[in-house]
Amino acid sequence: MTLALVGCGGDRPDGLPTATSSDGAPGAAAPPAAPPAAPPAAPPAAPPTSDDASRVRAVLDALMAAVNAGDLEGVAACYAADAILMPPDGPVVEGRETILDRYRAGFERFRMEVSSTSIEVAVMGGRAYDRGETQGWFHWHDGRPPARLSDKYLMLLERGPQGAWRVTHLIWSRLPEEF
Repeated sequence: MTLALVGCGGDRPDGLPTATSSDGAPGAAAPPAAPPAAPPAAPPAAPPTSDDASRVRAVLDALMAAVNAGDLEGVAACYAADAILMPPDGPVVEGRETILDRYRAGFERFRMEVSSTSIEVAVMGGRAYDRGETQGWFHWHDGRPPARLSDKYLMLLERGPQGAWRVTHLIWSRLPEEF
């Protein structure tokens, strides 16, 4: 005789399912089944190398060059398809195409002259982060005086199947004026 929990609320006063046998007669609950076997462990990721950290930094350099040139294709090459931006004082921007729309709108309003300094880069297998600061200027196309840019950022990256690193998440906020 096999026991199973059936129903949703059964005829118990506490509303819990009633244990019944395979022939429908009330019975005691069967002992819990053994947990399923764990899936085989993934092969260990190759340990990070100083070359990995250099490649992560190279993504930041490529992104800054593309931003300074107003190059949407160059910007797109730096981001994963499902990337996420978390700008200060604005909504989350999800997906490379939506991110490119944001850059396109910015490039229509201003030219950027920026540089970034990595303060900390860490690589953990196929994932990495880069923490640093960005300094520079917004040069407005409408003739307004340039606006200073002074931000701190945290960029998360992932190494793709072909070995290329792409930004998966980028969050930044403004540094206080004294910086």
